[in-house]
Amino acid sequence: MGILASEPDFVAAGSSDWQQILKQAIRSSAELVRQLGLSTSGTALAACQSGAGADFPVFVPRPWLDRIRPGDTDDPLLRQVLASGEENITVPGFVDDPLEENQAQPLPGLLHKYHSRVLLVLAGACSINCRYCFRRHFPYETAPRS
Repeated sequence: MGILASEPDFVAAGSSDWQQILKQAIRSSAELVRQLGLSTSGTALAACQSGAGADFPVFVPRPWLDRIRPGDTDDPLLRQVLASGEENITVPGFVDDPLEENQAQPLPGLLHKYHSRVLLVLAGACSINCRYCFRRHFPYETAPRS
């Protein structure tokens, strides 16, 4: 079971269903706030106006959205995906590549950081954009396309 699949019937669904789910994903903080019936004042509005999603866009599949409590700005699943102005704060010592993966790419889409282990990057994006992601600046666009 993955992030998108918690019900067995989703797993058993046709192979193109995951593509449809990704096509229908929420792609902006404003739309996320609207879909969840959140107040347009306070935290939710600040998230929409902060510009935090500019460098790392909001991307929330509907099965994830369906698990968020409508109207609850403190829902942990919402906080994982709703852009925040705090993302724009520069913190001394923080870097865009904390795992130093950019220098561990002998070929596009191939990470070789540890002896006898490699990571193949087979997709240009994740199925959900988590706001705490330490790979938000990873050059996914260089990964080979299948």
